[in-house]
Amino acid sequence: MAQEALNNIMKHAKATTVEVSLVANKESLVLMIEDNGIGFENKDNLINSLGLKSMRNRIENLEGTFTIDTMKNRGTTIIAEIPI
Repeated sequence: MAQEALNNIMKHAKATTVEVSLVANKESLVLMIEDNGIGFENKDNLINSLGLKSMRNRIENLEGTFTIDTMKNRGTTIIAEIPI
């Protein structure tokens, strides 16, 4: 999932900064990827893209949650949380 997200950032986001964090606690593993790129104006179209559908499906198959926060010209944050 991280590889797909980073490839999308390189291809589309025009970001100058990307932050990746991976945190584990007793209940879950949380991956957060944030960029300062161009973001997306229409989040509905973004969620329906094949790459993001695939990421969401992988996380949901592990009974996790997948969240995208984006705004045009404000970058994108992807958070995947998987229970341990």
